[in-house]
Formats: sequence, structure tokens, C-alpha cells
Amino acid sequence: MTEWSEAIYAELKDWLPATQARWEWWNPDYLVLTIASYSDQPVEPVIIDTYEGELTITFGFWKAHLPDDGQYDDTDSNRAAEAAKALALDWLNGRIATAVYADSNGKWCGSKLLDQPDDVSTLADIEWIKDFGPTEVEVRKSLRSDWRKYKITDGRLQSTPT
Repeated sequence: MTEWSEAIYAELKDWLPATQARWEWWNPDYLVLTIASYSDQPVEPVIIDTYEGELTITFGFWKAHLPDDGQYDDTDSNRAAEAAKALALDWLNGRIATAVYADSNGKWCGSKLLDQPDDVSTLADIEWIKDFGPTEVEVRKSLRSDWRKYKITDGRLQSTPT
């Protein structure tokens, strides 16, 4: 196991959501933590991994390499782990969501993090992915029952979820 994976494991092993999750080694250098339940409820999983010496968090069809504060230091396991914990808890507690864009054939066009998951006013802002032709957006939260899908027509969001 690499020093990086060992350091991340040490940072996360006693964190409550991690103690109730699944740890795996996908090869000697690649640690994967999957959190698939929270507060005794199944959730859209949070996956935290150490692939290629980075700490990556994935949930709701979105991912980030941590820490992502512009002060990248791949030896600072504490800062990276704390950033992962904060994002994971925000996701698990419904404080953040993701917007997952798809075209008319259901092909993924892009995803973004939503800091205000109940504010749909910016969902039709697709300038950054317009060349991929998104026609719908699904707002995802950790509980699948909270997911909402909207149509995008002529650059406008259909006002009610489908």
C-alpha cells in the first residue's frame, strides 16, 4: 500500500460514516471507500478513492479531486480528507445536490454541483455544455426519492419536474 493510501485510511477510518461503509483495495495502491447508507437509509453512494495518488470523491454522477481549494498539495492527507468529509456530509444530509445533463437520447452531457439544491433558476444555464445538446437535467440528491427531472427547451427550463 502506498503512503498516500495509508495516510488517507488513517484520516478516515474512525469517521462515523466510514465505520459503517465498505472499504476495498482494488490493487495494492488503490483504496476505495463506498458509503451506501446513512442514518440507516440507503443512499446514492459516496465513493472516495486514492487512485493515482489523489483523493477523489464521487457522488450523484459528479466527481472532484481533493483538496480543490487551489492550494494543491498531494501530501496533505488531512486537508484532502477533511474536504472529502465535508462534501460527503453535505451530500448525505441533502445540503448539496448535483445537476446531471443529458441529450434527447439520454446520453450524458455534463454534471455540476449545486450548492443550493432547491434553487432551479440556474439549471437552464447550459452555455458551458451547449455543444453537447442537453435537453434535460436531473437534480440528484442522496435520497433517490428526492430526484427531479426537468426538460430544457430553447434554453429554458420547463417549470415543473417530469
